[in-house]
Formats: sequence, C-alpha cells, structure tokens
Amino acid sequence: MEDFDAEKLLNTPIEAFDFSVMIGDVLDLLEFAEENLSKQYQAALEALARHDLSGSPSEYKDSLEANLNHRFQTSLPLQLRYGALIGFVTTVEWAALRLNEAAITPAPTKAKKDNESAHLLRHFTREAGIDAEHMLQNYEALVHVRNCIAHRAGLHATYKHGESLCNEIKRLSGIYFGNWHFLGDQICIERGALTPYMHQMADFLPKLHASLRAKSMLTD
Repeated sequence: MEDFDAEKLLNTPIEAFDFSVMIGDVLDLLEFAEENLSKQYQAALEALARHDLSGSPSEYKDSLEANLNHRFQTSLPLQLRYGALIGFVTTVEWAALRLNEAAITPAPTKAKKDNESAHLLRHFTREAGIDAEHMLQNYEALVHVRNCIAHRAGLHATYKHGESLCNEIKRLSGIYFGNWHFLGDQICIERGALTPYMHQMADFLPKLHASLRAKSMLTD
C-alpha cells in the first residue's frame, strides 16, 4: 500500500470543492426546512382538532383549516423554494466569477443579453472540451426564473419576459407558472424540483476546474 503523503494532499487543488459544498449547504437547508414545515403542519392540524369548536359555525372550522393549508402547503413552501433558488444561483455566480479570475486567459466580454455566470460557464466548458450544454441550458432557465422572482415577485403579469419564460421553463421539471396563491399566475416550484439541478451543478463545477487545470488553463 502506498504511503500516505500529507504534503501532496495539502498541495492538491480542491477544484471548486468549496463551491460544491456551498450548493450542498443550500440544498440541505431547503430539505431541512421543508421537513420541518411538514412536521409543523401536522402539529397545527392536531392542535386544531383538539379545540372544542362545537359551538361555532362549521364555516369557522373550515376557514381555520383553509388558512393552515395555505400557510403550510403554499405560502411558506413557496417562499422557501424561492429563497433556495436565489441562494443556488448566487453560489454558481460566485463560482463562475472565481473561475474567470483563476483562468490564465479570462473569458471574452459577454453579449448584453447574456447572463454573466451562464456565459462564463459555457465559455470554459467549451475550452475544457466538456459536453454540458443540456445542463447549462437548464441552469440558464433557472437564472431567468430567479430574475422573475427577484424583480417581479415571480408574477407572470408584471414580468416583461413572461411569455418567453413560459416557453423556457418547459424544460424544467416541477417548475412552471400556476395560480397557487391568489395573485394570478406566478412561478410555482414543487417540492424536490430544485434537487437534481443542484446536484448536477455541484458535481459539474469540480470536474470543470479539474479539466481546465489538466489543460494548464488555470493559475496555481
């Protein structure tokens, strides 16, 4: 068995592992919060069932149940998933900018309409000779979903790119425009919909770094 070389380990590039971990942290936080919401929802339903509402109109209990359902099954989960998507895209943007700083030859200036992180990842993916276009198109669609959430609260009616986004997010499973709230069509994200995209990017970033380093395209 080969002797353990601590010096070699310390000098081995981590190849964007820190950003991969950050993406995992966002996903862990989302999954923890989703599970906690489910438990709180069940606790709230059980607490409601223990209340003596025999002297109240049936509509009163129905209203309490409807409020609980909306809070725990629509409003809070949607806000969690919106926040997780923003956190995910932000982390990828950090990773893409750091990669460009580490490149011996930085990426050319992007076109005005392009997203910076998608442009950088696509450029360096081509330089590395990696075929990741399908994943990058998914990421680009998620960036546009993030933009709609950040700039127009996820609402279709007030987002100037609403129609083009409708077509773009057809490629994303579990993410679509729907009327979950009472505000009209808005971005809806089902539970677990973000998970595969986060996993794919977390796996991809270290591989991209390693490929570029193998081609001597990154600084030490």
